This record gives sequence, structure tokens and C-alpha cells, in this order.
Amino acid sequence: SIAWQLLMKFHCGFVERVLSHGTRRRGIYDLGLKGGRILVGEGWRSFWWQYKNYRNSKRILYKNKIDLPKLDTHVDISSENTNLIDTKVSIVIPTKNGGSDFEYTLEKIRSQEGINEIEIIVVDSGSTDKTIELAKNYGSQVYTIKPEDFNHGGTRNYGAEKATGDYILFMVQDAIPIGEHWLYNMVKVLESDVKIAVVTCRQVPRSDADLFFSYMMWSHYRFLNFNEDSISCIDKEDFLRLSDIEKRRIAGIDNICSCINMDIFNKFKFMRMDYAEDVELGIRLIENGYKLSFLHSVGVIHSHDRDAGYFLRRNYVNNKLLAKMFEIKPPFNKPDVDTVLSEILSLYVRLNHSTSTLSSKYRKEVNVDSYFIELKEYLNIKDNLNISHQKDEKDLHILLTNLEKICYDKSIINNFLFDDYLIRLDLLNDYLNSIRQNYETTDLTKILYKLFATYSGWYLGDLYQLKSDDVKMNQIDVLLREGV
Repeated sequence: SIAWQLLMKFHCGFVERVLSHGTRRRGIYDLGLKGGRILVGEGWRSFWWQYKNYRNSKRILYKNKIDLPKLDTHVDISSENTNLIDTKVSIVIPTKNGGSDFEYTLEKIRSQEGINEIEIIVVDSGSTDKTIELAKNYGSQVYTIKPEDFNHGGTRNYGAEKATGDYILFMVQDAIPIGEHWLYNMVKVLESDVKIAVVTCRQVPRSDADLFFSYMMWSHYRFLNFNEDSISCIDKEDFLRLSDIEKRRIAGIDNICSCINMDIFNKFKFMRMDYAEDVELGIRLIENGYKLSFLHSVGVIHSHDRDAGYFLRRNYVNNKLLAKMFEIKPPFNKPDVDTVLSEILSLYVRLNHSTSTLSSKYRKEVNVDSYFIELKEYLNIKDNLNISHQKDEKDLHILLTNLEKICYDKSIINNFLFDDYLIRLDLLNDYLNSIRQNYETTDLTKILYKLFATYSGWYLGDLYQLKSDDVKMNQIDVLLREGV
């Protein structure tokens, strides 16, 4: 439409140039857009309620940010005079077919300096490769469970029961510690204050990491404001008054690599959950007066290369649990399963059309700015389009054609997911530009489908909170939680 073309010219010609992402003026602009959508879509009463919540959250968060201590966690790794911490650390690693890379993880653990004693506890759930053999070669205690008995919270509790250390560190089989003082740095923070219950460190993507995973880590840490060493410490009453987003930021410990005082862990333990057991524990620790530490200066190398279908399923399961945990209000008015499904499938159809057209036009490399401008124009075309075969994302296509059987009403188009996707495209564009300007069209196509799958999963996870008793919602739940 003419209105859309004018809007896009304004957005690309003015907003993107003058209101750069990450600036205060862009934050005010995005906040104004969000307020306008709420006012138009949900009315004045909803707008005023959400505005008051926002103001209360900012007031509480600001008050507590003033007193957040900065941690001196740097250790000179070249020094031969590092003080030995006379303690024992138990490292619990759930495994299943860790592959040859698992040896790098074990080797880096065994090369750690500054800790008196380290024990490795491996809980394996059905490996058919050499994972168990590798673990035993590095002196690990190995316990086996049936694959069907694996549970993110329960399995880690089981491993912790076998541990005898003063501290217990939970990590995953493909996280490789960086440096020889990785563990020393984390334990040193726990030793500095008995009220610090958990220390979580940063994930650094591998050098050959999938482009989308690298973007998601960049975006995730930007959302968490995780760019320096810090401590979360906040009164329970203030914490409960925070918005769901701020609660997530403060309580977001991560079992990719997190170290906890054993006595504190034994009092709380993980809930038996399929996902987000670490965040749930973080909430309970904050509510009971403990502090959580986040170390940006300490890290592990960790990343995955997954297909778009995985991101749809994983983010559905993730957000379903987080929405319940934080009582998150879905970002759409009067949620309806048919409406949300139709929005997702409509955007998928338009994405197929857009990427196919652009791939035909640009056979090799293309400037990312030019590509995204044209992409947005093609995405606005929605007439007489059907779900077509997407050869490069087979798993995603199968999932969405099965969702189509549940419901796809082309007459139901509110564009809330479409508008959100455009905002995410802007952020993705910023990230890609920060690396380089030109990309292969195949790489851009892959990252666009993964972005679409991620936020489609989030929307469906939000919806489950309100429609868990709906027949169609339960069909979706069975389809998406399988294999995650």
C-alpha cells in the first residue's frame, strides 16, 4: 500500500539513520511505539495499567542498581603466586553422546589451577559413543540412567547427591572452560560473601559458531544488560513488584555453567522441570535473601548449530515455562488459538515468498542493508499466497504444515507478529552490520527462518499460559514439545 511505502521510507530514511539502536533516543522512540500499539489495540485502561507497572519497575530497579557492587575478579594467569583455595569443588555434567569434543571439556577441567581438589561426576543417559569411556579415562565418577528418566532438574539433583564438594558446579558436556583459572575465579567470588549463592559465567560462541546462535547470544546478553561483572541483590518485596522482564534479568542463572555453595543447594535444589530449572532456582534464592553473581570476565566456549525447527520447539517449551513462572502477560489482546496460528502461518507464507524472490535476484553476496529493505517490501505482500515447500528447512516446514491442519484462516490477520518480526529484523540488521556488510543470500535465508521460528515459538509459549485447556492448544503442545 502507499501508506506502507511511505512508512518504510520514513523508517529507513530517518529512524534507522538518526535513531540508532542502543541509543537513548531510540529507546524512547520504541517505547512510544509500544505505548501507541497498546493504546490503540487494548484501550486507555490497559495502557495506564501497563504504564504504572513500567514506572514502578524502573524506580525499583534504579534504586537497587546504585548499590550493585563491582567485582574485582581478574586473576593474572601468568602469575605463579596464585593463592590456593583450600576447598573441594564437585562438577556435575549430564551427558549423552558427547562426542570427541567432550575430551576438550574434561581436559580443561583437569588443567584448572588454584583449587585444592576437583571431582567430576558424569550422569549419562544412554550414550552409544565413547562418552563414558572418555569420562572414566579422566577420573570421573560415572552414573547411568535410562534416557526416558532424564529430566533437567531431576537429573542434576541426582548428580548432586553423589557430590562431596564444598561447592558444586553444573555445566554441560559441550562447554569448554576458558583458561586455567576459570574455576578459581568463580569460587573466589563465592568465598568473598556467604550471601552470594550462585556464580554464573559468560558463554563465548565457538569460532565456527552458527551465525544465528552468535546473534542470539549477543541479543540475550544485551537484554540481560550482561556486559560486566555484577551481583544481583534486591529485597523480596521490591523483587515481587518488578516487571516480568526485570525479574528475568535479575534471576537468570544459567546451567550451561553455574557454581553454587553446596550447603545452600542442599536446602533448595532444582525443581523437577523439563526446562528453566536454573531460572526457577534463581527466583527462589532471590526471594530468600541470597545474592546472585554474573561474571562477564569469566567464560566457557559453547555454541550449537541447530535447524529452524529446533528453535521453534525449544522456544515454545522455554517460553511456556517462563510465562507461567513470571506470570507474563501475552503481547496480544484477547488471545485466540486460531488468531495466533493464522498469524504465524501467514508470516511463514510471506517469508517463503520473500526469501525465494530475493534468492533468485541475488545469486551470491548482497549488501545486508539493501537486502533487508527489499525483504520488508516483499513481506508486505500477502495476497493469494499459499504454504509452499521449503527445501532448506524441512523440519520447520513439516511442523508448520502440521500446524496448518489445526488451523489456518487467511481472513484472520492482525499483524501483531508481523510488526514484532520487523522490529527484530532491525536488531538483526544492526548485529550483522557490526560484523560485515555483505553476506551470502543462503546465510541470510537461514538466519531469517531461525529468527521467525524463535519468535513464533515464544508467541505460542505465551499463548499456552492462557489457553492450556483449549483442544487446539493441546494439539499444538503435543506437536512442539516432542523431542525437546
